[in-house]
Amino acid sequence: MFKMSKGRLHLTFPESNWKLSIGCTSMHYVTQDKQWKDENDEITSNNVELAVLDEKGEWRTKEIAYKVLGEVVEDDVLGYVTFNDWIKIISYLNTMPRDQRGILKNISAN
Repeated sequence: MFKMSKGRLHLTFPESNWKLSIGCTSMHYVTQDKQWKDENDEITSNNVELAVLDEKGEWRTKEIAYKVLGEVVEDDVLGYVTFNDWIKIISYLNTMPRDQRGILKNISAN
């Protein structure tokens, strides 16, 4: 499912019901060509900010960033994500094995 809300695109993956929230405004960790003022503005950027939430609405960005990109993230959002890394995360979430969903929480960014 796709949803737009306040400068963010939200993707809900049908198999897992996990959500990927993607932001690309001046309120997000991105590099953009101009300041975002309202929903009618057109903005371009070479990267996006994203957040991952599980089916219960719990933040899972840290675990996914570590599992997919090998990055240790201190925040619940991941900023300045390139197009290629964004595709890797989408691909992983779309094909994530059901048995991985429960154990991902055990992977921490220590």
